[in-house]
Amino acid sequence: MKTICFNFNIHRAYRLKKYDFFDIGHNNFYFDELGTQTGAEKKNSEFVLPMFDMVESLTEKYGSKFKFSVTVSGIALSIQEKYCPEIIKRYQNLVETGCVEFVGMPYNHSLCALTDEEEFVRQVKKHKSVLQRLIGVTPTTFRNTELIYTDKIGKAAYDLGFDTVLAEGVGPGLDSRGAGFLYFNPLQPRQHVITRNVSISRILHDSLKDISLFTPEYFANKLCEISLEEDEIIYMGISFEHMDGSSGNRKQVPAFLKETIEKVMESGTFKFRTMSEASHKYEPVAPYHASQPVSGMKRKHDLSPWQGNELQKEALRKITALGKLVKASDNEILADIWERLQCSDYFYFMSTDKLDYKTNPFKTPYDAFISYMNIIDDLTRRLDQSIEKNKAANMTDQQIKDVISLYEKEIVSLRRKLAGKGK
Repeated sequence: MKTICFNFNIHRAYRLKKYDFFDIGHNNFYFDELGTQTGAEKKNSEFVLPMFDMVESLTEKYGSKFKFSVTVSGIALSIQEKYCPEIIKRYQNLVETGCVEFVGMPYNHSLCALTDEEEFVRQVKKHKSVLQRLIGVTPTTFRNTELIYTDKIGKAAYDLGFDTVLAEGVGPGLDSRGAGFLYFNPLQPRQHVITRNVSISRILHDSLKDISLFTPEYFANKLCEISLEEDEIIYMGISFEHMDGSSGNRKQVPAFLKETIEKVMESGTFKFRTMSEASHKYEPVAPYHASQPVSGMKRKHDLSPWQGNELQKEALRKITALGKLVKASDNEILADIWERLQCSDYFYFMSTDKLDYKTNPFKTPYDAFISYMNIIDDLTRRLDQSIEKNKAANMTDQQIKDVISLYEKEIVSLRRKLAGKGK
């Protein structure tokens, strides 16, 4: 019997304010907290909670026969804990069913795996800690932001305790047999790699965006066609953020997905397993080579959605470089702001490709870039001030006397120069 690995991705970002040049030095508030709260509450009531109702009804109906995985970003957990605590309770309820596995990732849904290994380690550890605190689980499967993957990223995740990693089922790294098999990381053969079935995930994604495109029967038949081949694992990954349907059919999406899963269950061809279960059931068939980044976004499956133009590259370089100042400042508030600003969404807003992200508050990529860089300039100023304040606070009595003496000598020198000019 073939295995289906179903992974729900849940992510929300803090909404950025439109921050102009004249705000620098005068406005320390970069995030639209009210907009973030309103958006989260609206999304949760209209879609996320009904989706949880649907998933819980399936676990009640099928028990351990229906299993799946959930990847929820640390930022989403932070927003939900603050504004929608009932969602945290629903996560806890799912854990109690024994039917769900929570997947690890960088806390801030960031691109730090590409830019800063130390920051990557810190964020992954933080995400794991928050999952333990809020939900009581310790993840052993890892999914990087937007499925961005290289062999080195996989190896770094393995060193943090993740023996299974998720990647996109495309590129030269795949064996000729395709995405339907278990692979291993060539840099760490003990780490197993499960690759997403792009075509079937796309069909499901499109179906949930517009339920008039396909029927649940059609989707189940497509899966059965795949099962006639040699594939062992069909990994489907879909995002809660991108499957809320059109305005006319949003309320029908949970019921549509429920019927789709029921049709698949009734076929008797598949067994639903978590990622970890699938990883331990099968033997890897080949190494999954990824010396260059592969992502789960757009048709190219590269980094272009976040690093496709010079605006995005400059913004990422700037926010990454601030890491040294953040450490030197030893300021928790500024460190939290810096962490939030690393979210990949903000670089996506700067993309010159056609965007399909509904929560983009900016009219153009240039507007997104200018606002973001103005925030960076103001944050840099505040970090510098914090560092200088720390230096002053940590000076010894002798150092203070030396500085006073230096300034006294400077004042005397300036007075003599002024007196000379007066003559």
